[in-house]
Amino acid sequence: KHFNNFWWLLAGRILGGISTSILMSAFEAWMVSEHTQRHAFPEKWMNSTFSLQTFGSGIVAILAGLIASPLAAEFGPVAPFDASLALLMAGGALVLLWWPE
Repeated sequence: KHFNNFWWLLAGRILGGISTSILMSAFEAWMVSEHTQRHAFPEKWMNSTFSLQTFGSGIVAILAGLIASPLAAEFGPVAPFDASLALLMAGGALVLLWWPE
């Protein structure tokens, strides 16, 4: 564990749940806005776009599990979380470089 204090762990779980809810709803709102206003794609494409996003999320979840298991076995139970921080930082850098917003 990174922290041995129950209250810090509980606060992390609560904040993690809130941030996940915000992440999902913010992405959907952004996607609808980009789809309809910025790119003016046909409305009927929206269903297939969200279907692809859901399928892609499932594939990423499977791959994350396949990568996390050996990391946890080799370096301990918090290693997958540490690795996810590196991926988060890499993704953030790509967003800063490539997204026009």
